[in-house]
Amino acid sequence: MRVLPKLVAVQDCGRIIDLLTGRDQVRGALIMGVCAALHEERIMDPVTGTLLNPDLEFYKLAGIADVGESSSSTHDGDVRAPAPAA
Repeated sequence: MRVLPKLVAVQDCGRIIDLLTGRDQVRGALIMGVCAALHEERIMDPVTGTLLNPDLEFYKLAGIADVGESSSSTHDGDVRAPAPAA
């Protein structure tokens, strides 16, 4: 089931050597953020107060098929003023 039909991310970063890898890393971080927001749950025993899910054994991970369309863009932070007219 796709919870989010479209995700868009823009990352301000330094100089990117491999643009495809840089964009895919941003897209992967976007998916992990969605996963954390929608699937993480801290389950406590109401009697003892013990954490019942202290590890990643039952951790649900979202994948490409779960998030629908995604796009990402990067910005290298190099903003220069236009050259003055001569």
